[in-house]
Amino acid sequence: MVWLVVSFACLSALLAVLGPGHAIWFASRAGRRTEAKDDPEPAPLPFVSLLVACHNESETVAAKVRNIRALAYPADRFEVLFADGGSNDGTLPLLAELASEFTPMRVLTCATRGKVPQLNEALRQARGDLIINTDADALMAPDALQRMVREFSRRPDVWVVGAWTEPVHAVEAEKLFWEMQNKQRQRESHAGLLLTVVAPCYGYRRELLDQYPSDVVADDVHVALRATFGGHRVLYEQSVQAVETRCPVSNRQLLWHKRRKISAVVREFLRFAPQLGRLSAAQQFHFVVRGLQLTFVPVGALCWASLGVSLCLRLPSGLALLEWVGVATIVGWVGATVWMVARRGLRRTLSTFAAFLIPLVASVLALLTLPFYRETSSYRRIGPRRNSPGGASVAERPR
Repeated sequence: MVWLVVSFACLSALLAVLGPGHAIWFASRAGRRTEAKDDPEPAPLPFVSLLVACHNESETVAAKVRNIRALAYPADRFEVLFADGGSNDGTLPLLAELASEFTPMRVLTCATRGKVPQLNEALRQARGDLIINTDADALMAPDALQRMVREFSRRPDVWVVGAWTEPVHAVEAEKLFWEMQNKQRQRESHAGLLLTVVAPCYGYRRELLDQYPSDVVADDVHVALRATFGGHRVLYEQSVQAVETRCPVSNRQLLWHKRRKISAVVREFLRFAPQLGRLSAAQQFHFVVRGLQLTFVPVGALCWASLGVSLCLRLPSGLALLEWVGVATIVGWVGATVWMVARRGLRRTLSTFAAFLIPLVASVLALLTLPFYRETSSYRRIGPRRNSPGGASVAERPR
């Protein structure tokens, strides 16, 4: 009985620190939002290398090249390297044709398929002072590159800038999840505690990285953590906008997509954890909490609930207490659900629950498979394949 009480109390305290405790601490550190200044462009403009890893992207590369050509940045100050991983759907001939009409563009044929090996091949040949990684299915706002370069130029301490990215053609739960994550990343960015950017579009100073380690899967997280542990700042900038046009279109796709992503993120946290002493005390606390939120909280919450039920059953009149707790919980959930349905509608309410529950289940699955499944940067494509984002053009999205 004593060990049950002690275990429940310790677990309650730990979950309180990792949940509301961390939120309160973080809110006390987060600064107010500041708009990006319209500073003049640096003279001369830095030379930029845009890297695009692709494989069997015949339906997307034409739209991608059109999007890059529309960027408001001098064509003689950037290059575009498409690194192909052995496409067999006509992507290479199409890329060659597009490159013949667009001088800054080069096409690389890579011996090894996989996003990271392909990016490494592009890095070996890139000439830019700044490296911009952008996915083949991501579209950038016309001024995105210009604004990203401006952030690097006016803030020497910033070594990584992530674009504010939103999904289109995605299941509603995925859109809500991105909405919540974008707001969280922005708060972390303002507080100087950002640990991740997102893969569809991000940039970094060339000095940060010569090559990705061969076992990296989450290249975006690796770059952000590498900069943080190197003593540099990472930004998630809302003025730099992009959209991801290929996303999970069902909750089932979303579950397995999140499992793969969470597994890749956990591996990067484990890679950098031994270097924790290089961070400030605030960064150490934030890093540890974020890591535990990914790995411990999903399982810990289930254990806490089980211990609570066991404790109630062992106490005098414990069954009656458990019944009261159960009734109160049910009433609370029903009340919250009715309020959300009245405020947001039934469909959005269900999607909101899915946006919380699917990543939670995916975290548990990722932890269970982590020791037995080796992730690689070559994986099955999700969502329907589309030629363009249709009515969701990044140029038309609100700022």
